[in-house]
Amino acid sequence: MRIDQAIMLLSRVYYAFEPYMKQLAICFSFIGVYQIVFQFLVAFDLLEYIPKLVASVPFTVKQKDMRYFYATMWVWDTALRNRALPINLFGPHVKPSIDTYATRLAPYMDKMGFGCANMYIQQYLLQAFGLRARRTERFLFRGSASSFATGNHKTLATQALERAIPRPHKPFLKTYDAGKVETEWYSWWQAQRLFNPQTTSSSSPPFTMLAPPPNITGSLHIGHALTVSIQDAIARWKRMTGVPVNWIPGTDHAGIATQTVVEKQLAREQHLGRHDLSREEFMARVWQWQQSYSKRIRHQHQQLGASMNWEAEFFTLDEACSRTVRQAFVDLFRQGYVYRDTRIVHWCCKLQTVLSDIEVDTETIEEPTFVSLPGKQRKVEFGRIYRVAYPLAAEFCDVNSTVQELVVATTRPETLPADVALAVHPEDERYRHLHGGEVIHPLTGDRLPIITDAELVDPTFGTGVVKITPGHDANDYACGKRHGLAVKQCFNVDGTLRADCGVPEVTGLDRYEARRRILALLDERGYSRGQDVHPMSISRCSRTGDIIEPLVQPQWFINCQKMAQQALQVVEQGQLTFLPTTGNARQEWQRWLGDIQDWCVSRQLWWGHRIPAYQIEFTDPLYRDHAGWVAVVSEENLDDAVREYKVQRGIPLHTNCRVTQDPDVLDTWFSSGLLPLSVMGLQRDCRRDFSSLLETGQDILFFWVARMVMLTLFFTGQTPFDQVVLHPMVRDAQGRKMSKSLGNVIDPLQVIHGASLATLQETLQKGFLEGKELQRSCKKLAKQYPRGIAPHGADALRFTLVAYTQQTHQINMDIANVTANTHFCNKIWNLVRYTIDKLDTLALPKGFRPRIVYQTKAQALSESIAESVSGDMATLDLLHRYILSRLASTVAVYQDAMDEYQLYMAADAVKKFIINDLCATYLEFIKLYLSPSPMLTTEVQQAHYQDTLQILVSCIDGSLRMLHPFMPFVTEELWQHLVVDRCQMDLPSLNSSANSNDVPQGPPTLMLASAPRPVDWSRFQNEDVEHNVQMILQILHKMRVLRQTQNIPVSHALPFTVWVTREPLYDHIKPLLAQYIPQITKLAKASTITVQYAGNTPQGTATRLTDEAYSETPQPGIKVLLAWDAVTQAHAGWVSTPRGTTATSSNSPSSPTLENATGVYDQTACQRLEKRKVKLQQDLDKLLSNIDNPSYQQRVPPAVQKKDQQRVERFRHAISVIDDELHVLTQKQRTTASP
Repeated sequence: MRIDQAIMLLSRVYYAFEPYMKQLAICFSFIGVYQIVFQFLVAFDLLEYIPKLVASVPFTVKQKDMRYFYATMWVWDTALRNRALPINLFGPHVKPSIDTYATRLAPYMDKMGFGCANMYIQQYLLQAFGLRARRTERFLFRGSASSFATGNHKTLATQALERAIPRPHKPFLKTYDAGKVETEWYSWWQAQRLFNPQTTSSSSPPFTMLAPPPNITGSLHIGHALTVSIQDAIARWKRMTGVPVNWIPGTDHAGIATQTVVEKQLAREQHLGRHDLSREEFMARVWQWQQSYSKRIRHQHQQLGASMNWEAEFFTLDEACSRTVRQAFVDLFRQGYVYRDTRIVHWCCKLQTVLSDIEVDTETIEEPTFVSLPGKQRKVEFGRIYRVAYPLAAEFCDVNSTVQELVVATTRPETLPADVALAVHPEDERYRHLHGGEVIHPLTGDRLPIITDAELVDPTFGTGVVKITPGHDANDYACGKRHGLAVKQCFNVDGTLRADCGVPEVTGLDRYEARRRILALLDERGYSRGQDVHPMSISRCSRTGDIIEPLVQPQWFINCQKMAQQALQVVEQGQLTFLPTTGNARQEWQRWLGDIQDWCVSRQLWWGHRIPAYQIEFTDPLYRDHAGWVAVVSEENLDDAVREYKVQRGIPLHTNCRVTQDPDVLDTWFSSGLLPLSVMGLQRDCRRDFSSLLETGQDILFFWVARMVMLTLFFTGQTPFDQVVLHPMVRDAQGRKMSKSLGNVIDPLQVIHGASLATLQETLQKGFLEGKELQRSCKKLAKQYPRGIAPHGADALRFTLVAYTQQTHQINMDIANVTANTHFCNKIWNLVRYTIDKLDTLALPKGFRPRIVYQTKAQALSESIAESVSGDMATLDLLHRYILSRLASTVAVYQDAMDEYQLYMAADAVKKFIINDLCATYLEFIKLYLSPSPMLTTEVQQAHYQDTLQILVSCIDGSLRMLHPFMPFVTEELWQHLVVDRCQMDLPSLNSSANSNDVPQGPPTLMLASAPRPVDWSRFQNEDVEHNVQMILQILHKMRVLRQTQNIPVSHALPFTVWVTREPLYDHIKPLLAQYIPQITKLAKASTITVQYAGNTPQGTATRLTDEAYSETPQPGIKVLLAWDAVTQAHAGWVSTPRGTTATSSNSPSSPTLENATGVYDQTACQRLEKRKVKLQQDLDKLLSNIDNPSYQQRVPPAVQKKDQQRVERFRHAISVIDDELHVLTQKQRTTASP
């Protein structure tokens, strides 16, 4: 017996005893047998058989990762302990040693892909070699077995320095350039192995997330970019919270879709069809396609910044996945859940295969329309219904009756040859006398029964008579089942009419050519009763565009009833939840699974997981009726399965039989549904260290998510994840589905790097559109992107897509929004550039560098800031305390949003903080602090610098950390330039305590910097401080709005008065404003600012404001006033004096008079306010129209509804303010006009 045969025999023995394992408790004895075989192979220098032995380890013993672990452990155990073996591995004269064994075995281990990356193996090796290591250096061996065997192993700290490519040292650009910023960082992160789970002595359980594997049919589109943007944000945020992240990428073989595009490529390039090649030759072509597009998809993911663990990358046809799929099918078959039956299915005549529901598109036809179909030279008309007469059989004709025939209406006259009956409603009095009667088929002459069916027939529609064609209609098939009717089919699998259809005139014709011929025959024979326009829906193959044909075919099915009930229960019991909770995912889950049908899992394709089922046919006539099916994981088990089949049926073992594997493949969704088992290594009867989250599109909730839950529950009794986060579908700016024929499909790389119109059209031409459809698509592309697409960068695209997830139903993608977020990137860039310029040029205190905490611990961050400022935090400048408080509030909102996976809310909070609080407020006010002043001593000036820069850098650091999950490239670049190069960073110690948050050593990176936590910033939160600064900002804002509403240019300084009508408020606001008069004067472009107390507003002042931004919480008792004479002087062209002095007028004769200027101004102001009021009213009406929409409450999240109501109030308030302004101006005009 050969050794490989012995190995296979061992596996067969295991499977023979598998049913008795639990009772006999001998599972681990088989592991011992495998260990003995390993020792045997090593002892006799038969190491080339080790891979075969590893592959033969039964699925149910240990799967994938654990199998590799035990196999590797046994190999090393043999190598280390064989010193006592009587047979010398290297000959009688060579003294064996550990190094010798290790060197001898290393190439085989490398070939098997074992290596030393698994931390369990590393721990085993440390113990086996007797090595001693500090706690922080455990599991630190990486690399191949060969490097370990040759002594080239290094600790992690050493490897981190040696394996890393140098940190990108790029000059800091004066202006933001996404193309330059986003280079080099990804390869540096990857070289640092930052995408691998960062395990430390104090690590949390790993957060594992499975990326929905994209199909290898082509490049990723913008919908994939949305998935990547959301999942990468989650992965990076988890990583920054100290959780090891294992985000697993992969690609799906996508059986029908991939085979279709390869067939199209074959036809275009070589004018060949699939059947012109052998199955092996065609498969070779598909594998070439897979290699090409897997590489392209990986490149697109990397360009988007996806921090995936590429060492764990999978393909759904790799060996681990294939073995899991085969084993699962066999287990389901043995337990009776998989069965073969003949049923009606969706059939694509072009592809000649069954289709799943998701591969069928429904198209509505409202009026007669000619439709182009693949492979058809003539268009086919849809949108008509044809009336056909079926004469009654002679014995059922009554000469005294008006009913001599039954007329049916059909949209598919080509199926007439397959009719088996006519049906009427049992309560329809018109046909009560014909119950049980018969008619004559108008084409075949066959006698068809007249049956009654209340479920199928609507007596109010048409004539109330329905033809029954079970072979080509799902409803008719169900009716035929109820009445025991025969199933007759008239179509071949390619859509041509069968030879036995009963109508020789149409035999061999295409079904739509047969339609025309059948209508002509009905006319000739006098059975046509006309036609009508009839709105209808047609089902089309999403891959080919061909019309779906219902056919009755033998297929493999899975009984899903029990699985569906389990999946429903885990949702009802709260073990599985859906986010966002405002969506209808739970209802959809109950709708799909509550009425689930058995799942057809076979496909008539070549590309995919071939069904591991074999048909047994006996040549002996005595046993021909005993033909059947067996299912086995591998052909090595086939003989045993056939023998068992014969024994169970009492067939002599020597009886000859023909065993043939089913040529079909399994539905792609079956292998995708098993990914938690094949990729994650989930096993039966084992507690999982598994993903708690799945993020995916809501369109595949049933097709992928439900099937993963059903299959994993069935095989393991566990849910594969605890939460499902769903995102909406991406559509174009007009709300249309992304389609190449519409020319609106966007490649993420074209948005990132930009693309000319010619490039966009060239991409279309390389696809599979042809003729007029290609021309139409190119024209639409030219209309939508006449100048092509400008480069925006991955950061702007990602941020835009995440922000879009606020739309729960669908996303209408508009490139203009990406452009806006490119400007946001530029704003952040300018903010950091300004800060770096000040750090590099100002005369700072000796040795001062802003202090930043890399990995935060309790209170470490707040203590760091407190220790870095020059004085006490309580006496710190109001603006410094304000921005810290605003940051603390933003961090709290951010944390809550990220915890609930409401990423759009987190992104919006950070963006508003950076734009409104940090840039528009804090930065504008502190510029004065960062400007040298001769009025201050050096010590005071340096204290200003120190406090301001420490606070500014801390806020920027916190902002970049919060922004990093959404914009990884620009934040890393800015953080490295600002924090790493110019700040004092508190890095964790190698000898940190066990309770600390240990971090892998290596160059600091924003990827591993701690995400801001509310606990770190809560001490800075101060509502009183925020309220005081908000009053200042409201006053400043009202000054600006007054200037804007009065249409006065910023070049003209104005005297403003802050009028306070309550004395306690006056005592509070006057010293508060006094601190910031220089800043307010500069920002408001004021000549003077006066704070006055009075109970009433003085006459002759413009007092009301069109203020939308702060109208919700106006400070009562404060008004900003602008004298009318200052307004009229500005419009009359009078020259203001320098700031800080009183404005005077010129008495030049050339100057217009004040009265005339005032009159002209008043008239112009009224016109402008009227125009503004009309615009506000239009916006209000549009918003109210949206709110009044019946679907508004269901499709719009509550948070958005609340914001809409706030907008309504702001619009109404603004209109009211304008009305008051118009009233004041009108009264003033009347007063001026009166003598």
